[in-house]
Amino acid sequence: MNREQDDIRTIEKVNQIVKDELPGFASRYFNHNMSLKTPRSLYGYTLDLKYFFQYLETIGLSIKDMLLKDLDQITPQIIEDFLEYSRTHSKGRAGVEMSLSGLARRHGALSSFFDYYYKLDLIDKNPVHKVPAPRPERNTTPIPTNSINFEMLDFVINGDLGGRRNEYRVHTKERDLAIILLIMGAGIKGSDVVNLDIDDVHLEGNYINVRTRKSVRMVYFSDYISRAVGQYLAKRLDLIAQYGDDNALFLSLQGKRICLRAVQKMIKKYSSAMFDDRDHLTGEALALSFRNNIFYRTKNIPITSAASGNVEEHLLKYYRGAVDLYECHKGKEFAIKPSSQEGNM
Repeated sequence: MNREQDDIRTIEKVNQIVKDELPGFASRYFNHNMSLKTPRSLYGYTLDLKYFFQYLETIGLSIKDMLLKDLDQITPQIIEDFLEYSRTHSKGRAGVEMSLSGLARRHGALSSFFDYYYKLDLIDKNPVHKVPAPRPERNTTPIPTNSINFEMLDFVINGDLGGRRNEYRVHTKERDLAIILLIMGAGIKGSDVVNLDIDDVHLEGNYINVRTRKSVRMVYFSDYISRAVGQYLAKRLDLIAQYGDDNALFLSLQGKRICLRAVQKMIKKYSSAMFDDRDHLTGEALALSFRNNIFYRTKNIPITSAASGNVEEHLLKYYRGAVDLYECHKGKEFAIKPSSQEGNM
């Protein structure tokens, strides 16, 4: 199934949940956001709001007969109680705790939902504003150095995963190496890797087209990466993909377009084995390593933005300290020293 077909199915799921499990007025919010949010984001919002209204029924509020004006009955205390309930009833099961990032996402969905009607003056308040959003712990996965990156590449090519994992590795070695090199050596996000099609690869020019919903970006890479991608592509063209995924560049062993979770697990598999399960790397950390290399070599935000695909404003916030330090010191080497004659005057 290609991305367009997947988006269509996701929107169908959204519409079905909105119709069957949310109050009638909720459709207005989703119709407004249909062109503003990605289908997957909308689906996530739909599930979070579905669980919220199910919770309201447990405290005596009927979804079936609920009108828009009834949202004014929702107090900050109810929002706070719902988040606490969500924390201890993840996936509807008591005792299964939801992560802080999941709670923050649920808080954000509620805030967006209430805010939409509040800004249109259709309700009198947004109770979510009075409830602090949960703060997820920051990812502490270290960004690998170049030596660690080279060590990991060597392990992907020559390392031993042990047991049955080595049997599967025979079939995925070229694919895995190509994916890791594109993330590590070209700075492509894992989400962009899984959406690559065969037609996006241009080995004669050493670049690929990375497609987003709004644009297409040409990403260039080295001859070494080009050879690795070419070796995988030669093997890929002999594989039979499942219907709908014929043009997908990276396939799973089942012949389907590889998913982001599979890419994340694959990177963890290699890096955990390399570290003897003491630690592991993530795709995000590998991409950040590439971005750091570009920035600290050039000290240039626009160049880093173009190479990594990140927005300049975001990069400027991230590297603000390094930029300020560089600006303070870059002119010192050009300081003009007075001549001996000028000194005697």
